[in-house]
Formats: sequence, C-alpha cells, structure tokens
Amino acid sequence: MRPAGTPDHTPHVGSGCEISRFEADAYRVQAANGHEAKAEGHYRQGLEIPPGFPRAHRGLAAVRLEADQTDQALEELEHALRTAPDDWEVHRDLIKVLLRLGRREDALHHAQEAVRVNPALPPPALLLREAEAADEGDGAGQP
Repeated sequence: MRPAGTPDHTPHVGSGCEISRFEADAYRVQAANGHEAKAEGHYRQGLEIPPGFPRAHRGLAAVRLEADQTDQALEELEHALRTAPDDWEVHRDLIKVLLRLGRREDALHHAQEAVRVNPALPPPALLLREAEAADEGDGAGQP
C-alpha cells in the first residue's frame, strides 16, 4: 500500500478523509500525462465524500478541460459552486472555462466573486487577463 500523498493513494470513501491539495495536484498531473481515466476515478471517489467535495469537482473540471470537454468542465464547476458558493477557487476556475466558452461577462462576474470571497486576490480585470493569458499559453482555441 502506498502512503498518503502519493499519486496512487486513494482516500477511504466514507471515512471522512478528504483529498489533500497534493493529491488533487497529483491527479491533475496524471490527467495531463494521458491518464485521464485514472485521475477521473480518483476524483469520482472524492465526490462520494459529503457534501460533494468541491475540490473533486474542480479536479474533474480540469480533466475535462484538458480533454477539450469545456461544457462538461462547466457542469462540474457549477456543481461545485452549488455545494460551496463561497469557494474562491471554484470562482477562479470558472473564469477560464467561461472565457473559453466566449462568456466574458459571466467570467467577469466570477472574477468579482472570487475577489469578494478572497480580497487578497488581484483585481477582477487582472484575474481575467491572467486567465486569458494562461489559456493562450495552453494552446486553447488554437488550430
């Protein structure tokens, strides 16, 4: 058995354990390296942790976005937002997805919400520019 914190560690569902930030990052790396199914399985287990564990939805959204399944990524983030409306990271992730869908006004709304929840973030307009730059750097929308 691998120790907690390694990419293959899976939290015991129903034990009240949560996926650590390290584990969530490891699952994103798995998805980015062509192991989408394995990463998705880990996140799906996280969804069984009440109340729908927003970090798992955020991770599934990242997997979907990496696979150019933007509508499905949006669905995951909208679910996360319903379970955790004041999670600034969900709002931040929605910015990129909504920009990719051409919904700039909605993206600006979520940038404003992210800053409202976490005033330490840069101003909303800067969050939009950063998300646009990151998306261009990812090659999204490129032929």
